[in-house]
Amino acid sequence: MSGEGKRQQRQFSDKFKIWIVSLVLDGASITDVARQHDLTTNMIYRWRDDRRFNETLEAPSFLPVEVEPEKSASTPTSSSLALEIPIEIELGCDSRVRCWGAVSEEALHSVILVLRRAA
Repeated sequence: MSGEGKRQQRQFSDKFKIWIVSLVLDGASITDVARQHDLTTNMIYRWRDDRRFNETLEAPSFLPVEVEPEKSASTPTSSSLALEIPIEIELGCDSRVRCWGAVSEEALHSVILVLRRAA
């Protein structure tokens, strides 16, 4: 009984993945495409979000950074900088994140991931 219930992992060619992603990009429902081709929706979401299979995705790029001069003559500490200097990150597709004060790297990373998926 040790082998029952286990599904053998299937391999799909890059050409097949590109074709499936093109169906979705042309307006087909991910759920419908998954059912028609015996795939999981998670597979299609993963392929759609992978630049190897979706040429419409923009390549990540660096954005310009503007550093404003200090407002006071005294040298601020690193903790006071975290409270005074706003951070603004533009993700394209009209998505923008603005942070003031101390923000954890994990929290900022989570917000950026959510915005990218929603775009």
